[in-house]
Amino acid sequence: MPLLLWTPFSISYLVQLIIGLLMAGYMTAQVIRDVRRKRLSVSNIAMFLTVTGLSGFLGLSFLRATLHPDLTNYTLPWVAPVAIFTMLFVLVFAYSYPAKLIHLKSIEGVIVSALGTGFILLEICVAVSRVLIQNSGFIEFRDNALDIGQIS
Repeated sequence: MPLLLWTPFSISYLVQLIIGLLMAGYMTAQVIRDVRRKRLSVSNIAMFLTVTGLSGFLGLSFLRATLHPDLTNYTLPWVAPVAIFTMLFVLVFAYSYPAKLIHLKSIEGVIVSALGTGFILLEICVAVSRVLIQNSGFIEFRDNALDIGQIS
C-alpha cells in the first residue's frame, strides 16, 4: 500500500504549498531585517503570520489530499484551527495597516483581534476533542459534498 496517493488535487496542493513556503521564507527575511533595523510594525508581523498560517493550511490540505484515507483522519481536525489563525491575522493586518508596533489604530481592531483569538481557542478545543475521539477508535465519516476544499 503506497503511503502517498498522487492525484490531480494533491499535485495542485503541492504546487500551492511550494509557493506558500517561498512566500513565508520571504516574509521571514523581511521580519528579520525589520527587527535588525528596529522598524518592526504590526502590519509586517500580521502579514508574516498570515503567510505562515497559509503555508500551514496548504501543508495540511496537501496531506489531506495525498495521504491514505486511514492517515488523513489525523490531519483533518487541525485544518480549521490553522485556517482561523490565518483569517485572524488577515483581519489584524487590515485593521492595523500601517501602524507602529506600540498600539493598534482602532478599538474595532482590538475587538476583532479578541474575538478572533476566542475563535482560535474554540477551534483548538474542538480539534483536540476530535483527536481524542479518534484515538478512542471512533471515526465518523462525512459526505464529500460537505468538504469545502473539494467544491469546484
